[in-house]
Amino acid sequence: MKKYILTIGIAILSIVSFAQIKVHDNGNAIIGSTSTPSSGYKFQIVGQSAFTATNTSITSAAMIRGNNGYSTATTPDFTYYGDTTTGIFHYAQSILGFTTAGSEKQDSTQMEILEFQPQHHQQD
Repeated sequence: MKKYILTIGIAILSIVSFAQIKVHDNGNAIIGSTSTPSSGYKFQIVGQSAFTATNTSITSAAMIRGNNGYSTATTPDFTYYGDTTTGIFHYAQSILGFTTAGSEKQDSTQMEILEFQPQHHQQD
């Protein structure tokens, strides 16, 4: 009887839950959805993605925001978990922008030669 109840419970759970990783018959894969990846893509992630070394609590990590269009200085595409207003954004065709604290610092239309000066920070 317990085995029968467990089987019914698993069946109900599988019906009401949604798959979050789907590999289609043609080899295309999607994470975060059960639909087919957008046309022309073999692999797609739906939603924001954080890149970490472990699965413990995140304090800061590289992150890609799941925008479907152009981004802004306050919503950069390439950013950091815990500091989501700092990063690289794409606000028009062929133009990249760099932002800190949600304020644009530089964009690719203003750059001819971009020189970075190394800064050394001491950690307390």
